[in-house]
Amino acid sequence: GFIYGLLMLFTIYQALPKRWVPSRNDKLIYNDIGYLYIANLTANGLWLIVFSFNNAAAFIIAAVVISGILYTCIAIMVATTKETVNVFEFITLRTSMSVYAGWVTIATVLNVTFIFKSNGWRDGNDMTWDEETWGIIILWIALGIYIAAGWTYQNAVYALVFNYAIFWIWYKRTAEEVDIKKNIVIISILNGIWVMGYGVYSMVKGLGYFKFHK
Repeated sequence: GFIYGLLMLFTIYQALPKRWVPSRNDKLIYNDIGYLYIANLTANGLWLIVFSFNNAAAFIIAAVVISGILYTCIAIMVATTKETVNVFEFITLRTSMSVYAGWVTIATVLNVTFIFKSNGWRDGNDMTWDEETWGIIILWIALGIYIAAGWTYQNAVYALVFNYAIFWIWYKRTAEEVDIKKNIVIISILNGIWVMGYGVYSMVKGLGYFKFHK
């Protein structure tokens, strides 16, 4: 709701006459972003439909679609951090896209795991480790992805989304799944420390997400 609410406000904002919003960054919205925004929203709707079929073929197609969503999310997010924006654009475009890209990143990882599970990657089958161990490995890999991407795109808010996502993974684990719950806590702490440290650094330097509005 939070992401889509902000995007709805931005959609209305970008359609307003220029005389109503003279500080609007039309170069960013219409040239740098342009059709990427429409492509993103279209792919998002398509992914929801395809994924809902809940079978192996659908998960593979959905993975291709969500890769496109992730690409357009990141492209838009990066475009917003390279330009100076006003307060409204900072909230409804830069912030919403940072959170959106962060969320789609973990959704992409989960989509891939659904492909493996739908093809027999589960406890009881011939796997090197059990599902819980694989889950822990994937979460550590995801941590590396978020930190690397957060640094590359100069966006601590993007990386912070990972903590929100894995909280719900932790919350839904059973009491018997002790190892994965412990690892989630450690990963959350490490990512939190990195986000706070890099967030302060980039704010002081005025980098990326914290390239302040006009």
